[in-house]
Amino acid sequence: MRTRMVLRWTAGVLLILAAGNSGASAQAAREAPAADTQQEVADIAPSSLSEFSCHSLGSGDSVCFSNHGNISRFKSPSAFEHIAVGYIGEGYSLCSSVGISGYDAGADESGFGTATINQPNGANTFPLTITRDTTDGFFRLQQTFSRDTAEKDVIVTMKLTNLSRSVISEVLLVRYFDGDMDADTSDDRYAQTTDSVWGWEDNTGHGLMLTAQSFAVPHFMAAEPFSSWDPRTGGVATHCDIGGVTTPTAPGDFVGAVIYSINAINPGQSKTVKVLYRRF
Repeated sequence: MRTRMVLRWTAGVLLILAAGNSGASAQAAREAPAADTQQEVADIAPSSLSEFSCHSLGSGDSVCFSNHGNISRFKSPSAFEHIAVGYIGEGYSLCSSVGISGYDAGADESGFGTATINQPNGANTFPLTITRDTTDGFFRLQQTFSRDTAEKDVIVTMKLTNLSRSVISEVLLVRYFDGDMDADTSDDRYAQTTDSVWGWEDNTGHGLMLTAQSFAVPHFMAAEPFSSWDPRTGGVATHCDIGGVTTPTAPGDFVGAVIYSINAINPGQSKTVKVLYRRF
């Protein structure tokens, strides 16, 4: 997959050079934000780490979301944290035939602009929707968050809109998490199936699972070593080329990911996929 993605991105760069002013045209084609949005947050990386909106998952369990649509904390059971440990990394990346439009891995990000937040019932309530446009003018990503307190679930609905005046093909939308089970970073095991990837503290601990919910959209799951995912060193968090390793893994430090192959999106068209996080 890595070779195919390099070829696709190379073709995308050539397409942009040949198109001349197509980027400017795409920028002009953006839609205005919805009128009922309540606030805007500056396009700075620390916003991806802030605990902007926190919610109970029942029995003292909690989840927090950042201003930019990252899960910045996932505590379940109440004394066990799985995200806000060491490098805080949960988020998304977006690529297509036009190149790498952007990523936000939590502590590091590039390519996404100002976040527009719609939380009509006030702080720390649902519904919660966070919308961001890519700075290249091609896409709008709208994320809507919900929960199931009985199942300890968090559902993320991601709606992707083509803001340009041309069909954009080979669209890949990735969701990933640097899960450090039970508040430590080096002794987790990871495994995957066709629709899920999860990490767990073997024998005596807890686990966190990421599951694809849009089964009709082609997708695959991956477990990636943190060292090769790390965005600070240009790892796969910064693009969509996540090949993964054979699972189940030996104990170590890993990241789980789902890669949705959305394929072509027509001008002005939107396509939606969902993912689910569950503690087990």
